Formats: sequence, C-alpha cells, structure tokens
Amino acid sequence: MKKILFIDRDGTLIQEPAKTFQVNSLEEMVFLPWVICSLKKFIDSWYELVIVTNQDWLWTKSNPRENYEKINKKMLEIFAWEAVEFQEIFECPHFPEDNCNCRKPKVWILWDYLDRTKIDLKNSYMIWDRESDKEFAKNIWVNFEKVEFWSKKYNWEKLTEKILKSNK
Repeated sequence: MKKILFIDRDGTLIQEPAKTFQVNSLEEMVFLPWVICSLKKFIDSWYELVIVTNQDWLWTKSNPRENYEKINKKMLEIFAWEAVEFQEIFECPHFPEDNCNCRKPKVWILWDYLDRTKIDLKNSYMIWDRESDKEFAKNIWVNFEKVEFWSKKYNWEKLTEKILKSNK
C-alpha cells in the first residue's frame, strides 16, 4: 500500500496571483514557503507525490498550453534539483461551466490511477487551498490539509509536522 500526497498546483505549491488566479509567467512563479523542504520530508517518509490541478483557460489565448508547459517545466526542474519528484501530474483544462468529469471535485481524472494503485487511504492526503480540492479528497477517501501562502496556521511547515506526526 502506498502513501500518496495529492497536491493541487496553484495556491499550494506555487503562489496563486490574487488578481488573475493563474500563474501566467515565470516571473509570477513563486514557491510557497517551506514547500521544498516539506516535500523532501514526505519523500523521506515514503510518500509518493501526485499533482492534481484544475487549469481553467488552458489551451486558450489567456493561458496557452506552451506557457503552462514552460512554467511546469521550470517548477519541476527546481523541485528535481532539490530531489523532489512527482510520480504523476493530472490536469483538467476545462471551465467549471463545462461540467466535465475530470474537474475536481469529481474523480474521473484519477480513475485509471486509482484502479492501478494500491493506496493507503488512512495515511494519504490531499493538500488543498480551495473547497473543490477538499471535496475531491473526500471523494477519493483520503485525508486533507489546507495550506495558505504565508499563513502562520496553515503553512507547509505546520501541516508537514502534523501529518508526519500522525503517521508514527
């Protein structure tokens, strides 16, 4: 059984700009405090890391696929330089009004992954910043912890300590 840390991208790994709610350039890509050292602790504690992200406007003029890929590539390079690697990345490119099955909180996006992976539900978590992420965690039967940019209560350092302490 695998312990999985499901993680949203914008607002949990990197700061989500308040104005656009979308990282549009490398200059806007800002990592949340303690995220890299926290993820290393999870990997050292035998967690696998999986990104699950809703990416509104992907493939549109305001969020071209090339731009999104460039930001992801740089983000993943920086994580890799610090020995933090993600096993999978799942992304939904649809708008909320599209009512697709792959947009969180629905779980279709993970259907095959959940079918082929034996997950330790008791010790797996979704790290979230929006209610749809929290609902997604409930729908896949894993625990959930909120993270907020610069929060004293909901930051990576605190949630890492809390989760790893509960798994001993």
